[in-house]
Amino acid sequence: MCEITIFTPVYNRAYCLKKLYDSLKEQTWKDFEWVIVNDGSTDHSDELIKTFIEEKRIKIQYRYVKNHGKHNAINIGVEMAQGRLFYIVDSDDSLPRNALDRIMYWESTIKTEKRFAGVAGCRGNKEGKIIGETFEGEYIDATVLERDAKHIIGDKAEVFYTDILQKYPFPVFENENFISESAVWLMLGKEGYKLRWFNEITYYGEYLEDGLTAKGNLLFQKNPKGFLYVTKLELSCYPNDKIKCMKLCVAYYTTLKKVGIDLKRCAADLGVSKFYLAFSYMLFRIKNIKG
Repeated sequence: MCEITIFTPVYNRAYCLKKLYDSLKEQTWKDFEWVIVNDGSTDHSDELIKTFIEEKRIKIQYRYVKNHGKHNAINIGVEMAQGRLFYIVDSDDSLPRNALDRIMYWESTIKTEKRFAGVAGCRGNKEGKIIGETFEGEYIDATVLERDAKHIIGDKAEVFYTDILQKYPFPVFENENFISESAVWLMLGKEGYKLRWFNEITYYGEYLEDGLTAKGNLLFQKNPKGFLYVTKLELSCYPNDKIKCMKLCVAYYTTLKKVGIDLKRCAADLGVSKFYLAFSYMLFRIKNIKG
């Protein structure tokens, strides 16, 4: 057992993985493990990771699996994890030297609290600038569903209790290899689990051209079952926010109509009327045209 599991899914990232490894070796907090799931890489990631293990600088658990996507890799990582806390750090990113120290400090402030799923710092760059915007003050307690209302809108770095993630695995759909991570984060919010969001950088992030973020709507189009699952889940989380629900329905339709899915089918998928979806679509088109 250890305090923190750093989890990294890897797919053809041999060219940048050493940067993360180097940052983990430099952590001031030492009671952690690095769990790596290689999601079917075809580059030399496997050989590189094995050299990390041979160095014995940090504790590493490693598994190579057939490519099934990041969400499936996270499910495997959660099963493997021996840490109380589970921190997802992507293969192209890295951590400040004191990241784990600060995470452990903030986690210590919620140990006696109920209905907390973990803590969350900020993503930033090495110049100390937070990516996006953030809230005022030292910290805020809120569920994921309260982020907009409490101005927690920047890029965050969430750290969850492992035993909670074990209760809420990512859904896996046949012949699909992507689902948004919000599939689990939204469910935790819906169940009333809070995070303590704090205004310190605990994650250095980059958005590369071959990353999931850069691929955008293409992933939703290729993985429609997962896209529908997350959209319906989000609709159920905000039943009284009529504008947000309309936006979600329009986003679903505009994404899938590009691959030939018509309005009638999208409305049926979402459980709304054709009139509601058509009206929402036209409303937001007019709004966009007017600027």
